[in-house]
Parts: sequence; structure tokens; C-alpha cells
Amino acid sequence: MGLRRSMGGAMKSLFLLVSASLIALVSRTGSVCLQDDAAPRAAARAVAAHIVGPGDCEDCHEAEVAALEASWHWKGFSSILGNEQGREIAKAMGIAKPKKDWRCLRCHATPGLKKETLTALGGVSCESCHGPAEAWMDLHDDYGDGEKEEESAQHAAERIAATVKAGMRRPDRVHELASACFDCHVVDDRKLVEEGEHPTGEGFELLSWSQGEVRHNYMKTDGEKNLAASPQRRRVLFLVGQLVALERLAPLVGSGTAVGAHAKSLKTRRDAAMAAVTKAHGLLGEASRLKALVSALHGPEGEQSDGKRVASLAKKAAEYYGRSEDANLAPLDIMLPKDVKGQPAR
Repeated sequence: MGLRRSMGGAMKSLFLLVSASLIALVSRTGSVCLQDDAAPRAAARAVAAHIVGPGDCEDCHEAEVAALEASWHWKGFSSILGNEQGREIAKAMGIAKPKKDWRCLRCHATPGLKKETLTALGGVSCESCHGPAEAWMDLHDDYGDGEKEEESAQHAAERIAATVKAGMRRPDRVHELASACFDCHVVDDRKLVEEGEHPTGEGFELLSWSQGEVRHNYMKTDGEKNLAASPQRRRVLFLVGQLVALERLAPLVGSGTAVGAHAKSLKTRRDAAMAAVTKAHGLLGEASRLKALVSALHGPEGEQSDGKRVASLAKKAAEYYGRSEDANLAPLDIMLPKDVKGQPAR
């Protein structure tokens, strides 16, 4: 199978990307759009139609899928939506069947279509983080005329570029991966929080949560060992996590999206990310790419700083550090959390 054949589905890829963009936007636009507009439901179905499910990934990533299925990410679908708290939230939201409702499935499951019905293909899994795979699956495992070990550097570069264009969120694109995490770990639906008493996502931190039970770094050992992240990777995950938190939270604080306890939670998280980014800037010194962002956070406007401008600057910084393996981030080591969320698989 060649890249040319796989790229023949360009229109399909375009549709998938538009659909994925819609649902990502929906998850960040607030309660009115989420609850009252037919568009987000349609977008959710469009994305689900391009989900292949973890079974196809398991053909080549057996160890990764095994680690995933042992994690709370996967198991939480049944336990969270089926426990007393989940049932109470669903009742408050008027959701009769949470295991089939798009508002629940988008973050607690891998949504798919079976006989045109939106359903769960399993818990949170591969495509929840790496993007709907229908458009990039064939590209991802196309190594040219031979096996993976025989793939030329040029073909590998073309393959990787093609998968990214088709919507794959690769591990080396940390900003994109982190953004997928925050799609669900920042709950911006006011009704869901205020009336349904759904948790807001407070407490989520990218480095510690990604290096615990959800870690599945088997690639370099051919499935034999779940390697811990390198020191530099840990620094990148920490910094990008704080930047994406700012990117998501800054526009929400003071926007009217949240009120009461929900607004307080969002502001608390925003302030924590502000403090972390400001401290990181000080530690990095002259090498810091955070100067413009920190100035926007602590300039004359103070708390009235434009949330959208802060988000834009945070995104630019996150994109830079997420792709910059050579940046000197060692001074950040004193800020890194020592504990992780759950026990990593072996």
C-alpha cells in the first residue's frame, strides 16, 4: 500500500478534520451551545462515524492497548456513568441513557456508530487522544515497499506529515495532545456543573496524570517495557500543560460562561496556571519564550487582561515548547511534581 493510494481519500480526510474541529470547538463554547443547539450533536455523530475503535490499534500496539484497558481511563466508562453520582448527574440533566448520550460519551467513552446509533465502543481509548483514525490509520502503518525496519527516512517523513495532515495527534506534537486532554479536563458547561453538580476537572495536571496509570510508552522496546518519560520530556509536559491550562481557562474567566462555584473553580485553576507560568519564566531567564505572555498576565491591565489575547500567546508558547526538544528547560526541575496519578503498567 502506498501513500498515493491512501491520500486518495483527501475529501474524506477534509470532512473528518472539519468534524473534529467542530466537536473540539463545541467542547469549549459553553452551556448554551452544548445543551440547546442541534449542531454539536451532529458534529459528535460526524466524528463518531470516523472512529475505528481500539481493536484496530491493538493489531500493532498490543502492549499499549493492554495498559490502556487496565487504566481508569478505560474502566471509568462503566463505573462512572453507572455509579450513583453518574446517575444523579444524568437525572439532573434530563439524560435518560447516559451510556448513549453524546454529552457523556464525548469524554467518558470512545464514541462510535453502530447501525447509525451513537454508542460507546469502549472507555476512553486511543482515538480519544490521538484523534479519529479512519483517515490516517492506513497512512500510519504504510512503510513503503517493505517492513518498518526497511522504511527510508524520506518515506517516514512523508508518512508522518500525511498522518498529521489527516488529523493524527502524534506524541511529538505535545500541544495537540495536551489540548485533547483539556477538552475534557476543563468542564465549561455551566448547567452541567451548577445543576448537575458534575466535577469541574479541578486537580488535573498534565505531567503527573500522563505519567501514571495512563502511561503506555512501549514503542522503543517493541512492547517489552513501559518506559518512563525522559527528563526533558517531563519538563516539556509540565510546561505545555500549564500553558494549555491558561489557553483554555483565560477566556472563560469573567466571560459569563460560569457563575458561582463553577466560576470560582475556573478562576482558581487559571490563577494557578498564571503563577506557574510566571515562575517558569523567571527560572528560564533570558532563554524564556514566555515574556510576552507574562507581560500580558501582569501588565497594567492586571486582572482585566484580555483573555483571548492571553490564550493566543499561551497557545503560541505551547506550540513552540511542545515541538522544541533542545530548549533548555532544566531550571524547571524544581517545579515538577514528584508523584503521578496511579501506577503505570509494567
